[in-house]
Amino acid sequence: MADVVELKPCPFCGGEAVLVPFSSCSGEIACIGDCNFESAKFWDEPMTNPREAERRKWYEIAAEKWNRRADNG
Repeated sequence: MADVVELKPCPFCGGEAVLVPFSSCSGEIACIGDCNFESAKFWDEPMTNPREAERRKWYEIAAEKWNRRADNG
């Protein structure tokens, strides 16, 4: 999973960001730098999506949002 997505440094302290899974379908991103920031919780896209192959996993959604925030610092 971790090698599936690339995470930019923390937008607050510049520290390393890591994926923190809670289960196979949910988790968050945390900074392991000075600020210890934790992101919101993320879940896989709902199973109601009729195109199973297009459903995104929680870590893909989280990385997209994290990296967008990191760009805005």
